Amino acid sequence: ASDFCTVVHAGLHRCLAEHGHRWPALAPEKLRAAMEAELHAARLRPALAEWWRPRLRRIADWVCDTERDRRSKLPLAALATEVKGAWDLPTPRGFRLTGRADRIERRADSTLAILDYKTGQPPSQADVDAGFAPQLLLEAAMAADGAFPNIQGIATDLAYWHLTGGWAPGKE
Repeated sequence: ASDFCTVVHAGLHRCLAEHGHRWPALAPEKLRAAMEAELHAARLRPALAEWWRPRLRRIADWVCDTERDRRSKLPLAALATEVKGAWDLPTPRGFRLTGRADRIERRADSTLAILDYKTGQPPSQADVDAGFAPQLLLEAAMAADGAFPNIQGIATDLAYWHLTGGWAPGKE
């Protein structure tokens, strides 16, 4: 499961890091190629690679469809992927919160969207509301205070993308 997660994250990062906030022509082919390159780099048993290949293609297609729709409604001005941040909190003994955001988008209106990719089950909305799954809220607080390099602002959209590659390949 963790290998699948690594391949999905690395494939998305490879494609998005190359193209940034500009969505490329032939995006499905480019994202599929990035997924395939990461699948190859993982050096998995051939049977497992063949099992995952169609799932990765379905994820790539779902992401491309979702990207097209999202970007047509709210254009992007910048995009950071797999970005590390550190936030020093003003406490009596000092406390540094560190994290890595799967993806932070700066939209044309200067607001941010923070997305986290989950290949396993994402937290339930009830857990998020109860404070048991604070990841995205903490990343939003870090971004508001400038903890991530070159991207600061107020997040108006926090979302998990559940990426399985199954019959429903993805869900926001």
